[in-house]
Amino acid sequence: ELQVIVGHELAHFRQRDTTLAVFLFRFAQSLRNYLNDTRDHPLRWLNPVYGFEWASYNLFQLLIAPVLRRQEIKADCRSAEAFGGDLARRTLLKDWLVSSQFAALLQQRLEDSRSGRPADERTVYEQFVAEWREVSPTGREYLRQRLDELERESYWDTHPSLNRRLRAVAAYPNIGFEDGQPALNLLGDKHVLLRTLGDKLAAELNLFAHPMATAG
Repeated sequence: ELQVIVGHELAHFRQRDTTLAVFLFRFAQSLRNYLNDTRDHPLRWLNPVYGFEWASYNLFQLLIAPVLRRQEIKADCRSAEAFGGDLARRTLLKDWLVSSQFAALLQQRLEDSRSGRPADERTVYEQFVAEWREVSPTGREYLRQRLDELERESYWDTHPSLNRRLRAVAAYPNIGFEDGQPALNLLGDKHVLLRTLGDKLAAELNLFAHPMATAG
């Protein structure tokens, strides 16, 4: 699965998507910065420069969204071609599930931190790894079905829907060779890494645990 993910990212380099992305990001950011700087000016719409910048930014977003989605599909296909369609499909599913569940856990931790509610003293990474391991295959399939029902594709999305990506990689045959070693085994002291990353994320988001009160 890690090979599939790395293969996807390397495909972006092979397709020179990253070169285009740098230019597109800087162009969009320059337009966005100007619009943000003048957003509160009461007479901004009387300024022809503002109108031109606003139209340029929205036209740019309109044209670039399908290009970015197509780049993602092509990178998925190159990875599936190298490592097999079935493995690519399962990796996409797991990546989608993990990302969605981690985002939900992070949101819950943020809400707990803001409200001062007692929270888990583990970092968000440590908590997620422990809880994810406890989810059974049946539970993961249920989550996949629920998330699939809730997924909505918008024209403005920079990534295609999961179903579109799954259909694209399904056309590629299976390679047959898989390394079942957990990716965490590639790391040294993973417990220290999870703690370090969790502390860094907590500092950046002002995400602090409020220990539960203990009986005295």
